[in-house]
Amino acid sequence: MGTFLATLLLFGLAFAGLTLGLLFGRDPIRGSCGGLRKLGLEGDCSCESPCPRRRRELERRAARGEESEP
Repeated sequence: MGTFLATLLLFGLAFAGLTLGLLFGRDPIRGSCGGLRKLGLEGDCSCESPCPRRRRELERRAARGEESEP
C-alpha cells in the first residue's frame, strides 16, 4: 500500500507541475515533429496534415524533384 501511495503522490506532483507550467504561460506538451526520423529511421508519414517542419521538408523535396516519401 505504501508503494501505491508513493506512486500516486509522484504522479500527482508531476501533474501539478505540468498544470502550473500551463498557468504561467508555458507551451503545452506536444509531439515531436519527425519522431523516428530524428533517430535516423525512416517512417511512414501518412498524416492528413503534416506539421509545419515536415511540410517545408516535403516542399523542398518537391522543388528538387525528389520523391516525397522514401
